[in-house]
Amino acid sequence: MSNLFGGLFESPTNQSTQTDLQEPTSAAPAVNQAGQDANLVSSSVNPVKEQGIAALSHLDPRSSQVLLHATEEAKRIKQTFIEPEQLFLALLSDRDIFKLLQDFSVDVAKLTRELQSKEQQGSFAGEPTLGEGTKQILEASYSNAKKREVDFISPEDILLTFFSTNQDLAKPLKEQGVEGSKIEEKLSKNTEFKTGKKSVLAQYGIDLTQKARDGKLDPVTGRDKESERLVHILLRRTKNNPVIIGEAGVGKTAIVEGLAQMMVSGKVAADLAKKTIIQLEISSLVAGASHRGEFEERLQDVIKEAEASNGQIILFIDEIHTLLGAGAEGGALDASNIIKPHITRGQIQIIGATTTSEYRKYFEKDRAFERRFQPVMCDEPSEDAAIEMVTVLKPKYEQFHNVKITEEAIKSAVHLSKRYVGERFLPDKAIDLIDEASAEVKLSQNAGKRPDNEIKTTDIENVVSRWTGIPISKLTEKESEKLLHLEELIHKSFINHDRAVVAVSEAVRRGRIGLANANRPIASFIFLGPTGTGKTELAKVLAEIMFGRKDAMIRLDMSEYMEKHEVAKLVGAPPGYVGYEEGGQLTEAVRSKPYSIVLLDEIEKAHPDVFNILLQLLEDGRLTDNKGNTVSFKNTVIVATSNIGSELIRQKLSDASQEQIGDSHIVSSAPQTPGLDPNAVATEPPPATPSSVIPASSSVIPAQAGIQTNNQSNDSRGVPQSEEEKRVKVYKEMSKIVMDELTKHFRPELINRFDEVVVFEPLTRENMLEITKLAIESTRKMLKDQNIGLELSQKAIEQLAKEGYDPSYGARPLRRLIQRSIENPIAIYLIKKAAAAGETILVDYDPAKDTYVFSKMATPAPVQPEPSNSHPDLPAPDGTTQPQPAPTSQNPT
Repeated sequence: MSNLFGGLFESPTNQSTQTDLQEPTSAAPAVNQAGQDANLVSSSVNPVKEQGIAALSHLDPRSSQVLLHATEEAKRIKQTFIEPEQLFLALLSDRDIFKLLQDFSVDVAKLTRELQSKEQQGSFAGEPTLGEGTKQILEASYSNAKKREVDFISPEDILLTFFSTNQDLAKPLKEQGVEGSKIEEKLSKNTEFKTGKKSVLAQYGIDLTQKARDGKLDPVTGRDKESERLVHILLRRTKNNPVIIGEAGVGKTAIVEGLAQMMVSGKVAADLAKKTIIQLEISSLVAGASHRGEFEERLQDVIKEAEASNGQIILFIDEIHTLLGAGAEGGALDASNIIKPHITRGQIQIIGATTTSEYRKYFEKDRAFERRFQPVMCDEPSEDAAIEMVTVLKPKYEQFHNVKITEEAIKSAVHLSKRYVGERFLPDKAIDLIDEASAEVKLSQNAGKRPDNEIKTTDIENVVSRWTGIPISKLTEKESEKLLHLEELIHKSFINHDRAVVAVSEAVRRGRIGLANANRPIASFIFLGPTGTGKTELAKVLAEIMFGRKDAMIRLDMSEYMEKHEVAKLVGAPPGYVGYEEGGQLTEAVRSKPYSIVLLDEIEKAHPDVFNILLQLLEDGRLTDNKGNTVSFKNTVIVATSNIGSELIRQKLSDASQEQIGDSHIVSSAPQTPGLDPNAVATEPPPATPSSVIPASSSVIPAQAGIQTNNQSNDSRGVPQSEEEKRVKVYKEMSKIVMDELTKHFRPELINRFDEVVVFEPLTRENMLEITKLAIESTRKMLKDQNIGLELSQKAIEQLAKEGYDPSYGARPLRRLIQRSIENPIAIYLIKKAAAAGETILVDYDPAKDTYVFSKMATPAPVQPEPSNSHPDLPAPDGTTQPQPAPTSQNPT
């Protein structure tokens, strides 16, 4: 057999005649030399010391596969030794060698058949070992690789060795015109061949300790507790595999990078300092592994190489939950089941990192895998800790962007991201703010638009505004000013309901300045009253003022929680039920928007079990979802609305005369009532209410609002006493009806958990004037986008207010009326090209024909101020501003 091709390397004496007498234990089997696994295992992990083959520890994965195929070929023909002939045949099975020879027009399949036909069948049934000729070829290949300054032998090295040392084996190739010099010339153009194959860990991993030595890792601070816990686990004798658990962006990977820096600087125990951390990415191992078993081969290669280090290599696997199920296709084992035995025996050490939800979703399902890891919790840092973390990174970003980052910019990045970027976590979102602001400043400076390169607070605000869509003016408002004038700010967009506005403002002020329990929500309210009176609208206005935008509101329609089984949707379905993975509708919404208004709409329709959840929320300011995560509500305002008792209120209102609740203020031709003039209100505040605390526009309202109205009739504010007394009487009766119904429906302990129970008054006709102006403003803004102005005469506004008024349905019919009577005709008006860009449409009311008249003004309308409850003057048709005329006497419709 050994002389079949006249080889230069002789097999042991009488090998061909004494094959049957050869003991399988006389030499280590070749499969053990290459590794015990049937899959691809690099020989570098288990060199055969008995045979002194140094080359076996320097085979790359492809060469290991070649040696494995050579072993299988020797077993097929039942030979004791793996001879160069089997090694040469195995080379032809390598994909890259196959392509290389095809480039020289070699028929590889034909050559393989010819060589196999010349092989002799033996009778050995054991594991074949390396023959002397094969050993010499491998050693010569290793020498050639070292000459190229490459550590690992590739199949190309072995092929070139056949040409340089074993001329007869290469003869079939030479007969087809293939020369070793030509192959070498072609390979010299191959970058991978010139630089050599990396080790498996170098190919699929990153040496974090080496990066730490090179100063390529970012500095880490503020994680001393987590780092200490990590070191303690790594130094354990058993179960010394930590897994870092925390939300995305809190700095899990940074903790491991910090550990690598501590190891390099000698700040850990000596046993740990001499080890190496290799960051391994499962995605890289899976990528391109299309054939069955290919992924397992790569992973086994990694494991064996890590084991060969005798515990000096620690594998760091980010997103370690991807191990569970990775590669498990076609009946193959997933990565976790491949790794599990090795970490059980303590042959390798692993540091994992994953999020809380992924840990519960994947790890906790595989208890055998979970118990081999020790959890290290990594919570979101506080604002002060996040500022410190960003500060230590400042030099890196300054150097990269060539900018100067101020301390104020760092504080603003942390504070604003914490407040307005709720779906992400510190310090990641603050770092991203700094990074993007630096890039923007650098770009502006390069374009000559900016003389300095300093990152300031305004630059951070610009980025936050762009991310969230919140106007910069909202971001720059001082909260103290906002709280001091909260009533005024609300009344810019919200008409009437002084009692409700003051009650809400006072509760919010108490919560924000620390006079309430710090762990409870900022404030909590029950809004009661007839439909259409503005309960939901006040919540929207409050969201915009407090948190910068109207969509900073989590709205839950409580009619969706009428059934007992639907209550679980608030905090998430229990394990085993549909929807468990999705989390709770309330808890997940607050987790992503921690600064928001939580609106529980029509709470009386919810199942009674919902109230048990509310008790905990209102008292402790937190809820625990179905996965054990605690969600804080301390930065939210809870608003529950209810129409309870609305039928009784509607009946009560129908019994009362409309003139008794303010109709005379519209139908009268007398001048505007002083009670509706905010200037008059501001100049005559009651002595009991300090004007320095409560804004002037609402300073006449007593401190106790909601259902406590005992003192309301003592101050007529210029309205005739009889009218005010009648109005207060109706309100008191309505409040009593609502409170009686409330106590019948809700338990006392729930009602007492709310800061205020606010009863909304029915709207009056005088309120409708202001609401109409506010509603028209939205139509005006839409037309302004098309560069078209809109003005309404006082008669048109009064008629809309009169037609849109319905004491039973509040202001809801007004929106439909404006669409039908104003917006629809304007649409036809514009389609007919009756008004062009830059012109203004004037809407008037003709009482004789009972129709709205549309015409075109000669000059564009001036910019209108924001509507408020202060009865602003309207522009005249000539574009000037003139006082409002007194309302004309008209009968209500």
